[in-house]
Amino acid sequence: MRYLVCSMITLTERQKVKFQAGPRSVLVALAEGKPFAIADKCPHMGFPLSGGKYESGVIRCKEHGLEVDVRTGSVVDSPKVAFLKIAPSDMSVRSYPAFVENGNVYIEV
Repeated sequence: MRYLVCSMITLTERQKVKFQAGPRSVLVALAEGKPFAIADKCPHMGFPLSGGKYESGVIRCKEHGLEVDVRTGSVVDSPKVAFLKIAPSDMSVRSYPAFVENGNVYIEV
């Protein structure tokens, strides 16, 4: 299903937007001038990623500091991964197609 998230202007100003797509909570973020969408759920303990610090395509969970690349949904390999004992099966979150059409950001879920 296709969802209108916000205008590209809004995403450019905010850099990240939390969006509810039916039952799914999605984080939409701007990286390299394009929108990317991932599940708004840290793979470590399920806390929302959207409340974390966002910089250069990487969102850091505010609860335990695990970092996720919004472009791929993959956990960024760092000492934090070993410290939190992240299982190989939890090294990513679901990503969704995101695109711009007529100045608006859409996602497909």
